[in-house]
Amino acid sequence: MQARMRPVLSADRVVTIAEAALHLEIASAQHLPHEWGNENWLLSAASGHQFLLKIGPAESAPKWSATRVAYQRAEDLGIPAPRLLHFDAACADAGGRVVRLLTWIDGSTPSSVIEAGAARDRFFADLGATLRRLHDGALPAFSSRLDGSAPSFRRWEDYVAHRFPQIADRARATSAFTEAELSSFEGEVTGLASEVAAFVRPALCHRDLHLHNLLAHEDGSLAGVLDFDCAEAWDPAVDLVKLRWQVFGSYDGASAAFEGAYFTDGACPERWQRRLRLVDLLELINAVTNARMAPDHGYEQAARSRLTDVLASI
Repeated sequence: MQARMRPVLSADRVVTIAEAALHLEIASAQHLPHEWGNENWLLSAASGHQFLLKIGPAESAPKWSATRVAYQRAEDLGIPAPRLLHFDAACADAGGRVVRLLTWIDGSTPSSVIEAGAARDRFFADLGATLRRLHDGALPAFSSRLDGSAPSFRRWEDYVAHRFPQIADRARATSAFTEAELSSFEGEVTGLASEVAAFVRPALCHRDLHLHNLLAHEDGSLAGVLDFDCAEAWDPAVDLVKLRWQVFGSYDGASAAFEGAYFTDGACPERWQRRLRLVDLLELINAVTNARMAPDHGYEQAARSRLTDVLASI
């Protein structure tokens, strides 16, 4: 879901905020209009360095505070991701909104450089290897917040038992699904969680991987993984939900190149397909609900269509 967002602040005000946070002279501030839910600015310092300033609503502060942990862990694991340089949960110069400053990563939209076979294969292989590195950084428990500000669970089935009712309550509030549908979903989700729990370990998961959150170099190599705002401690299978839904089918050989690098021993983990089905259900039910709340009717229909396909698959 993406929308064009008009800037609330002037460029001069943005420069003032950035200079106070970074202690650098900012030569220019350019508004970046294509983003969902944030006001974004590309900043160019007099030194030649570039930064990204993100401004969001005050109610996002708890969630975005937790994602500071995700950015730090990504950096520690050598993931090509932005570094979070500054966080202000209630910036007075931004009207009390949340302000974050991150390093800027140069790169191209992957779709513009991965049409050719060699570049395509390299991009998806790099992505698979990078996700493997991200997911190998084990976490102590499953949770929707990485900073300890949300309940945590040692077992995947216990976390799912906590999470699904939250999704269902939001779905009811928007009339996204009937009670009969939600009851059916709950039965399958609960059964799958119990079946796979012994094979799932918590890991840092991005949870919003699609081409708009990735950057590529001209040779197809992965330049950056962006926007860890949805990052949580989940089953790593969740990071394939949008890749399988929105990306792999558009590029011949993409899935094979990715899996060849991601599964370093050449084999899928035990119960992998069942784990994929579980995270597909959780994320797609949630996606339909979020799209209805937005509202974004096109995305809602796309998510419903994918959910229907998943439910119909064996």
